[in-house]
Amino acid sequence: MDKKTMMVARREFLENVRTKTFWIGILMFPVIWAVLLTVPSLLQKTKGVRKYAIVDNSAQQWFTAEFEQRTRLPDIVKLLEAYDDEAQREGLPSNLGSGLFVFVRGLPEERRADAVVALSRLSEVDPKLLERAPDVGSEAWSKDKAKLLALIDLDGRGDGQEVEASLGAIEKLLPTSAAQGLPDKAALRALLQWMRPAIAKAEDFKSLITEVRGAVHAELGAIKAWWWSKASSKSEDERSLALKFKASKEVGRFERVETTTEEDLRARVDKGKLFALFVVPEDPVGARPQQGGDATEAPRFAYVTTQEHLADRELREWFQNQATGIVRDRRVAKLGVQASDADWLAADIRFDDKQMKDGKEAEVSKGDVVGQFAPIVFVYLLWISVFTIANLLLTNTIEEKSNRLIEVLLSSVSPLQLMMGKIFGLAGTGLTMVASWAFFAVLGIKIAPLFGENFAATIGNWGLEQILLNPRYLLSFLIYFVFGYLLYAALLVGIGSVCNSLKEAQNLMQPVILLLIVPLLAMVPIAQEPNGTLAKVMSYIPPFTPFVMMNRAGGPPTLLEYGATTVLLLVTVGLAIVFAAKIFRIGILMTGKPPKVREIFGWLKAPVGSVYVRDEEQR
Repeated sequence: MDKKTMMVARREFLENVRTKTFWIGILMFPVIWAVLLTVPSLLQKTKGVRKYAIVDNSAQQWFTAEFEQRTRLPDIVKLLEAYDDEAQREGLPSNLGSGLFVFVRGLPEERRADAVVALSRLSEVDPKLLERAPDVGSEAWSKDKAKLLALIDLDGRGDGQEVEASLGAIEKLLPTSAAQGLPDKAALRALLQWMRPAIAKAEDFKSLITEVRGAVHAELGAIKAWWWSKASSKSEDERSLALKFKASKEVGRFERVETTTEEDLRARVDKGKLFALFVVPEDPVGARPQQGGDATEAPRFAYVTTQEHLADRELREWFQNQATGIVRDRRVAKLGVQASDADWLAADIRFDDKQMKDGKEAEVSKGDVVGQFAPIVFVYLLWISVFTIANLLLTNTIEEKSNRLIEVLLSSVSPLQLMMGKIFGLAGTGLTMVASWAFFAVLGIKIAPLFGENFAATIGNWGLEQILLNPRYLLSFLIYFVFGYLLYAALLVGIGSVCNSLKEAQNLMQPVILLLIVPLLAMVPIAQEPNGTLAKVMSYIPPFTPFVMMNRAGGPPTLLEYGATTVLLLVTVGLAIVFAAKIFRIGILMTGKPPKVREIFGWLKAPVGSVYVRDEEQR
C-alpha cells in the first residue's frame, strides 16, 4: 500500500471515529441488547388483570366447582405470618409448623412471597417435562449428595462454611430470592432436613427434582385443600376464616367474575367490560370410545372475546390447561385407573443424549447444543457489520461526489489510490466497531453476577463465555469479516461512483441486497446440517461464502474446505477490486445522466489507462 493510499485510508478512518455519532452508535449496541433482554418482561407486568366469566352447562355445575378448587387459592404468605403469631394459630393447619414451611418461615418476611411463588411454580411443572429435561450429570450429583447427607446428619453442628459449600448442589431448587444470598442457617437446615428422604432416594439430580416436585406439590396441595374446605363450608365462621386468607386475585393475572345471564355476559364482553367468556358444554368429559370403534369427537368448549383481544392468548391457554387437568382426572376416575398409573401411561420416553468424541462416547451438555447454533449469532453480527460498513462506504462516496469534494481529492491522488484508501479506511472503522461489540459482550458476561446468581448460572450452564471466546469462532469471524467486507465494498464503491444521489443508488442496490438476504434465509438449515450438500454448495458461491463458512463453524468444515474457500475468496475479491477500479476511475467524475448497465459493462472491457469518452447521445 503506497503512501497516498495510506493517507486517504487514515483520513477516512479518523473522519468516522472522531465523530460523536459513531461512538454513540457503538454504545447503543449493548443498550439495545439490554433493552431486548429486560424490557419485554417489564412490559408484560404492565398488563392489567384479565377478567373472565364461566357459563357452566355441566350437571349441577360440577366443572365450575372443581375449577374454583384448582384456581381460587389461599394467600400462603398471610397464613405463614398468622402462624408466627401464637394468638392466631387456632384453626390454622398444623403442617404450617413443619415440613417445607419451616424453611419458608425461616426466610426474611420480604423474601417469603418470592419463595412461595417459586415453589408453587415447581409444584405445577408437568412431570413429563421434568422427564424430558437434560440431566446435570450423575457423577457430580453423587459427590454433592454425599456432602449434603453428611451436613444434614450433623443436625445443626456444622458451621457456615459447610452450609455454603453444600448450597451449590441445591441452588436450582431454591427460589430466586434465596439463591441471591444464603438463607438463614436455620431455614436452610430445615429445608435440608425436609429434603433428606428425597436426597437419599435420588440416583441423580433429575430424579431428585422429580421427587421434590412431588413433595412440594403434596405440601402445598394439603394447604389448598384445607383452605377450600373452609371456603366451601356451610359454616359462616369457617368461610370468614377462608376469606381472611384468600389471595386477592387468581394467580395474580386473571380474575373470575360472578356469572349472571349468558346474554348479559356476552354484552359485557362486547362492550369491553369483560375480557372473555368461557362456555362449558353439558358433558365436558365426553363419551368413552367404544372398543374397536372410531374415536368420538372431544367436547367443544367456547371462548368468547373481542377482536382486539384475539392476539392475547395467555388467559385462554391458562384456562385450557386447568380444564384439561379437570377433565383428565374425571376420565381417569371414570375408568377406575389410579392416577399414578395414568401418569405412567401418558409418560413420554426419554433420551439420554450422547455424542461420539475421539472414538469415545460422551455426555451432551447444554453448551454442546448451543455451540452448534452459536454460529448463527456470529452470522447475524457478520451480516450487520459487513452491510453497515459497506453501506457507509457507498453513502460516503456519493456524498463526496455530489458536493464535488471528490474532484479536489483527485487532484492529489489517483482514482485507484482514492478508492483503495476509502476501502481500507472504512475497513479499520468496521474492525473498531466489531472490537467494541466484542468488548461489551465480554464485559456483559463478566458483570452478569450483578444481575443475580440465576442469570450468571444461566450463562455458565449454556457455556456462553466459552462460545464467545472460542478461537475457532473468533478467527473465522475476523477472516470472513475482512473478506466479506472487501467483496461487498468493491461492489458498493463501484455503484456509488456512477450515482449522483442516494435515490439513484437505491435501484442499483437491489441485486446486492438480494445477495445478502439469501445467506440469512439459509442460516438455520445450514446450522442444522453444517456439512450437508446445501452448505457445501453454497460455500463455493463467492457472494455467500463468508456467511456460509461462518455458519458452518459449528461443524466444523475440513481444513481442505477452509483452504479452498479462502483461495476462492482471494481470487473473487481481487477480481471485484479490479472491476470496481475500472468503474470507479470513469464513473467518479461523471455527472449528468447516469450510465446504463450496458455502458458500465463496456467500461469493464476497456484496457487500464484508456480514456473513456461518452457518445453525445449518452450524455
